[in-house]
Amino acid sequence: MQVYVALRISARAPEKKRRKGEETFLDGTKVPSIDDDPTIDLSIIVPAYNETERRTTRDVVGNT
Repeated sequence: MQVYVALRISARAPEKKRRKGEETFLDGTKVPSIDDDPTIDLSIIVPAYNETERRTTRDVVGNT
């Protein structure tokens, strides 16, 4: 664990330079940067196993 921490602290951040031709897609639109603000908010809901069978009547009535 100490080796990992030492390597993590001493590691340099990767360079964020783009080569010529990597600024745009083939159709001419700009390639987004990792530093740009997000353009899409995404939420993923994964249902639990047998969720409908395990829910109580209070849960069903309270969430409708």
